[in-house]
Amino acid sequence: MYYNPLSLTNERTKAPKLIIQALCEEWPLSVTALHKRLNARYSYPISYQGAHKTIRRMLKENVLEKQDKHHYKISHQWVNELDRFLTYIKNSYKNHRLEFPV
Repeated sequence: MYYNPLSLTNERTKAPKLIIQALCEEWPLSVTALHKRLNARYSYPISYQGAHKTIRRMLKENVLEKQDKHHYKISHQWVNELDRFLTYIKNSYKNHRLEFPV
């Protein structure tokens, strides 16, 4: 499953969105720091294991990348893919057509 920040929020997408939000504010962060931030700053009740599992999934999907052995940041590749997708949408609407490439 590719993480889509534009998807409607549900319990499966809320933790990744909050992780991305945290890593937009400060990076790199460890799993422990992200877990504490999700619980304290965002009042999102997630276990350490749940945060770790979400981060592993986001690594596998190339949304996050490792800065070093224990710290994570948002993947430049994912940001570039998202930027291309949003540019495509803007251009399609500007030209009054919206045909998603397959």
